[in-house]
This record gives sequence, structure tokens and C-alpha cells, in this order.
Amino acid sequence: MFKKSNGLGEEVSPKEILMYFEDKYQTPDIVTPKTIKRWIDELKIGHITSPPPKRNADIKYKRDDVLKIEQVKMKNLLRRRDKYLNEKWVEKKAEEQFELFVEYQNQLMENGYDEITYSDTVGYKYEEEAKKIIFIEKVEMCFEHLFPNVKFDENELKNKLFERDEYPDLKEGIEANEYIKKKLFKK
Repeated sequence: MFKKSNGLGEEVSPKEILMYFEDKYQTPDIVTPKTIKRWIDELKIGHITSPPPKRNADIKYKRDDVLKIEQVKMKNLLRRRDKYLNEKWVEKKAEEQFELFVEYQNQLMENGYDEITYSDTVGYKYEEEAKKIIFIEKVEMCFEHLFPNVKFDENELKNKLFERDEYPDLKEGIEANEYIKKKLFKK
């Protein structure tokens, strides 16, 4: 039986190194077997298995060499752990915010406030249409700099577009249509 110190025996396999880092830093996938192999090669640490084994799983390293790897790479390990934990925290907060949003939407639908959401989108649609009409009018007046005092009433146009589409056969809708045709939004 090997004497354990810091959770490691005197001879340590690559899998035990991986488990040691995961246990100590409390995050899965912080280090991969490939990372461990790269670090061992980078620090020129040799295995103590003799004769050289045919399988990588049979390779053993000295505990002191593993602790040396940890000491050299500790800053990197801690940075990667913090990044991992920060990403998990952000994901958790995003899920909480989404759940709150869904709960809020369900609450609105239960209380009959879905019409407010509809009218907000409708308002946005007409605002975009009003901006488009004004833009086309400005392009047609390509000599706008000759008429610096000409202004456009975007809010009134937006309201008239809404009235035209919502009440096309009523008096308000007909007046709104005339307002748009005669371009009364120009001041």
C-alpha cells in the first residue's frame, strides 16, 4: 500500500492526476488528460515505470513531480476554475431571469394584459411606417436644405396611420387617410 499525502500515492497514474485536480479544485473538466500530457512534456517530467509500458494508462509518475506540476500551473488552474465558475454563475442568473420573464408573461396573460403587449407592437409597427413615409418625403424634397423650416409631425402621422388601418370605414379612418394623402404632417 502506498502512503497518501495530499490525496496522492507515491506513484501516480495520469487518471489519478486528473482526479486529484478535479477533487482539489472542485470543478469537473477543468483539466483534460491531454492537458496533463502537455504539462508533463512542457516540464520534461519523465515517468518512473520501468520497463516503459505499452499502454498510457500503465504509466506512473512520482507524487513530487505531480505536486511540481500543480505548483507551476496553479495560477492557470485557479484562473480556469474561476472562469468556469463565473460562466456557471452567469448561466444560472440567465436561467433565473428567463424564469422571471416567463412568470411575468404568464401573469400578464392571466390578468388580461395581453392587449397592452399587442398595442405596443402595433405602435412600433406604425412608428416604423411613419419614419419610412417621412424618409421618402425627405428624399423627394432632395433640396431640403432650401427649406430649413419644414418640420414633420411623426407622432401625429403615426396616430393617423393607426386610425387609417384600424377604422378604415369610419369617419376617423377616412379623415386619417385624407391627412396622409394631403401630407398634412408637413409643418
